[in-house]
Amino acid sequence: IFGAWFFAEKLTSPIRNLKKSADQLAQGNLAQEIDTTGKDELGSLANSFAKMRDAIRKKISDLHFLNNTAEAMAKLHDQTEVFMTALKVVKVQTEVELGVIYLLNKEKELENVTFYPESEISHLSANLEMGKIFAKKVIEQKQFLFIPDTSKDQTLAEPEHIEDPKAIFGIPMVDKDQVIGVMCF
Repeated sequence: IFGAWFFAEKLTSPIRNLKKSADQLAQGNLAQEIDTTGKDELGSLANSFAKMRDAIRKKISDLHFLNNTAEAMAKLHDQTEVFMTALKVVKVQTEVELGVIYLLNKEKELENVTFYPESEISHLSANLEMGKIFAKKVIEQKQFLFIPDTSKDQTLAEPEHIEDPKAIFGIPMVDKDQVIGVMCF
């Protein structure tokens, strides 16, 4: 009898512990530790719970960061500062190397308003021109666009003129159903 009890305890104890951890997570306790040392299916399930907990923590942290940024941006009165802050937020959240905001002027021509990082603009004239071509495509299509490899898109530039091919994505900036500019990364 003792052997059967010991075997049953050894089998059900990890299940009870994982259930307690899952109950704590369900109640919002994201500090709950989860025993992921098991090497069986239960250990794999515990590992999945730990990953889920960590993903939820990250989402909450990201939302907190974005909320604080939005509050700070609401206090800004300079358009360039607002745009630079937006570019920095995207940089932090996505780890992009370069960001540019293009706005349409009164003549409906694109002008680069701000870029990130600021120190890199001197040697990026070719990339800025390619960015303008891409921004025009975003404006024409009025939707988010993504090109995974700029050297393979003939509409941006001849492949041999692209010094360092990268991915590029553009987000249209819309005001009252009109595209007023594009954020390119």
